[in-house]
Amino acid sequence: MHSLRQLVLDYLYRIQSSGLVAGDPDWLSKLASSAIDDLSDGYNTLTSPVAPWTSEARTTLLGGDFQGQGTQRIPIVFPGPVLVVGVRPVVIPVFPIPAGTVAAVVDDIDVQMDINLQTQLNATFGQTGAVGNPQGNQFTSLGAIGIQTPRLFGAALKDPRPDLGFTFRWTQSPPAPPGQQIHPDTIIKVSVYYIPLNPRESANVAPSMRNAP
Repeated sequence: MHSLRQLVLDYLYRIQSSGLVAGDPDWLSKLASSAIDDLSDGYNTLTSPVAPWTSEARTTLLGGDFQGQGTQRIPIVFPGPVLVVGVRPVVIPVFPIPAGTVAAVVDDIDVQMDINLQTQLNATFGQTGAVGNPQGNQFTSLGAIGIQTPRLFGAALKDPRPDLGFTFRWTQSPPAPPGQQIHPDTIIKVSVYYIPLNPRESANVAPSMRNAP
């Protein structure tokens, strides 16, 4: 596979040095082929995102959710188009913890993420017979959406007023009554770090620094 960067530089050099027409079909074909095969868009240097804006979705998932219905959709509505650069999920048990239950961790909870109730950002495939929740849907482990090495998070929400929705449920539904619930009621918090794509003054975003001394 040819380097797209090197092909572009070679093409420009040939045009400048020999007077070739910029629309040379042979070179355009090479550039198109290299652009299709280029993997650079899927990789990024692992650095700390510069994103001073944070929004957070919060809800409580009931330990006694015997029907496996999960929570309602929790939307984060942004004031304008944004680039989401990171997501941090946290779970905290509601105290006191009932006897016989186990405090949940992020991988005990599944999450469905969507943009404007239209674009789904995750999916599950496969079948696990021991689990009450059917597989093959838009729920994945809550822990999987956090920033990880070597995986980062980047999603451009370009609508005029986009929202990012979260719906949560237990990975393992508790057995039907009189069965014992597995986990206590659990508070779920998902912090979303973002950068406005079109910075502007708004009551919902940090003020600009143009008037700062």
